[in-house]
Amino acid sequence: MMLDYHFKTFLVVCESKNYTEAAQKLQMTQPAISRQMEQLQEQLQLELITINNRKMTLTKEGKYLYRLISSMKNMVHKKLYSLTHNRPQLLIGATPFISQYLLEPLLTQFLRDNKTVSINLYVENTPSLLKKLQLGALDCALIEGDVDPLVFDSIFLRNELLLPICATQSKLAHHSRSLADLVTSDLIIREPESTIYHEIKHYFAKRTIALSDFHAVNVVEDSNLIKQLIRSDWGIGFLYKHEIEKEVRQQSLCPLYLDQAHIVVPLNFVYLSKKQHTQAIHTQFDLSNYKLSKKLV
Repeated sequence: MMLDYHFKTFLVVCESKNYTEAAQKLQMTQPAISRQMEQLQEQLQLELITINNRKMTLTKEGKYLYRLISSMKNMVHKKLYSLTHNRPQLLIGATPFISQYLLEPLLTQFLRDNKTVSINLYVENTPSLLKKLQLGALDCALIEGDVDPLVFDSIFLRNELLLPICATQSKLAHHSRSLADLVTSDLIIREPESTIYHEIKHYFAKRTIALSDFHAVNVVEDSNLIKQLIRSDWGIGFLYKHEIEKEVRQQSLCPLYLDQAHIVVPLNFVYLSKKQHTQAIHTQFDLSNYKLSKKLV
């Protein structure tokens, strides 16, 4: 994409979140980066960046310009791909849970019905996918949790139970427990950016319990490793019902029976609101036949 070098530098600065890292990526000096940003702001007669105590922050105008340039850049890359490969490209995002346990039927169906379309699948957590959608780096995404209806359109797919689990040999297993019983254990939890972390934190906060009340909190990004650690009785955790069904059947993991309400997480198919994105991406998927509905909570 043919962008003025000031805009290219601005994009790298926004993505790096500081001038030093941007200078390293662009193989420039930091004063040269600062000078280009000053020139860009003078040219547009807008304040795009503020720096306080060496911390860089985008202004409202800076955030808007970043989204605008990123969207233009991604749109051109997509159009060029279609032109050079003589076929359209669909950029799809999915969370690790949806990608591993639920996505295959939808992709199989889509590829069977759209043999002339190429797909690129990106697997990241929900906040990262939503950010990519806003920047035009994705056409649609399958995410965990709800979205802002003013920004995104969404199609509800199903609810998924988020269950507390422990090792079968744990002292907590096989009996109804209160939340107070759990905090004496170590908690093994997904990363703070994940939907699971957010849902668990909110669930306990509503019941006046902080995650810091647990004996220890261990953050692990990989769900399979979390299952292994819990199976070895290194603590308790929360995972989706669908991803522990095999282990529960094999009796290597045990759901904890709480005398509290369950945690239910909605799964949604999302894309930018039609006000911002004219193509109705969802029409390319026959979601009505998607077999997620077989196991609705």
